[in-house]
Amino acid sequence: MSHSTLPRFLKRTRPLMLPLAMVAGWLGLQSTLSAVHAATVTVSSAADSGPGTLREAIEFANSSTGADTINFIISGADLSIDVLSALPPVTGPTTIDGSMQPGYANAPLIEINGAGAGPDTNGLILRGGGNTVRALCINRFDQSGLRLDTNGGNTVSGCYLGTDLTGTNARGNRFGLLILDSSNNVIGGAGASGRNVISGNRDDGVFVLNPSANNNFIGNNHIGTTADGTAALGNSGDGIQIQAATGNTLGRLAAGGTLQPNVISGNGADGIVVLDGSNSNAIEGNRIVTIASG
Repeated sequence: MSHSTLPRFLKRTRPLMLPLAMVAGWLGLQSTLSAVHAATVTVSSAADSGPGTLREAIEFANSSTGADTINFIISGADLSIDVLSALPPVTGPTTIDGSMQPGYANAPLIEINGAGAGPDTNGLILRGGGNTVRALCINRFDQSGLRLDTNGGNTVSGCYLGTDLTGTNARGNRFGLLILDSSNNVIGGAGASGRNVISGNRDDGVFVLNPSANNNFIGNNHIGTTADGTAALGNSGDGIQIQAATGNTLGRLAAGGTLQPNVISGNGADGIVVLDGSNSNAIEGNRIVTIASG
């Protein structure tokens, strides 16, 4: 077979010559794309482990780079995830968003139940920083329902920590929320959809601990009451305890900023206690030992 009769796809062709600047730009784009692998993962199963579960979704998010999102679309009437062992810590940045469950209307539909998770377990541990947890009901864990550990910049909004899905019955963790050596977190948000209900826990509702737990904002939450703020559903310990922590703000977003009072009532010990070693914490406008209406 002569060269002229070779099939077209075997013929040598002249290489494509691109301007150097174009090649450099293309290589830069490829490098950027390969470095960012943000993904959205959907939890479709209420099982403890396996395909489509929360455990698998957290493991996937931890293994990828970029900011990931975990949504929920679980079919059927039972939306309780019964956790049988400790979930992996979230190394972030990851958004875990229960408000994407069909039927959501400003109150959690997804429950994470730790009754069978065993001793010394926490519901969710946010460790990597820059995470968001929204619209989850986390209850019955031996330790904290939600623990913010080490790195900060997390947001927690619209969650029920220590109650059932109705927000009227106690299903306590030990602590509702533990902020341990984690700073610049926002606990709460505007309106009913942003408000956390932190009630019914066996110890403190919110425990802010250690010198690195600083500059956290806690506002527009119901701590020790039912979800609607009209009746007591107290934590057995303090509503909020601050220990050896500095610069935290309860009730006002910033100096001169919008007042977002917490309702802190019905608790077994103090509404708010600030212990020795804690400095420059601002407490303003909160409604203590009263219902939401004042």
